[in-house]
Amino acid sequence: MKIYLVGNPLLPSDSIPLMMAPELRKEFPNIEFAELDPSEEFPESKRLIIIDTVEESDKVRILDDVEKISKEPRHSPHDFGIGTHIKLMKKLGRLDNALIICVPQKMRFSDALKGVKEKIRRISSSLP
Repeated sequence: MKIYLVGNPLLPSDSIPLMMAPELRKEFPNIEFAELDPSEEFPESKRLIIIDTVEESDKVRILDDVEKISKEPRHSPHDFGIGTHIKLMKKLGRLDNALIICVPQKMRFSDALKGVKEKIRRISSSLP
């Protein structure tokens, strides 16, 4: 299983998944954790599992409905993120499903890490 970590290392509030990487790799050695920059090459996979930060949430949760991804503010044609990519890949038939582990930006790091680990355990136990 591969899980993609999304975030901007220059913005502390948006780099939480990236900061979790060392602990997640230690806790789940059989899972590959890879950094994903939506503006770079997008993974060719019919099913994606992603960890990303969200603004309007008070708990770690799993988003599995692409249509519930909120619209991102765009200031130029080059200014779009993972949500837009996921919707586009789904429309093109290149993606069947995406699970996003949503990490609240304002949650204490230790609580966010604990919540993410719980979600990964739940996801990995439900896969064949």
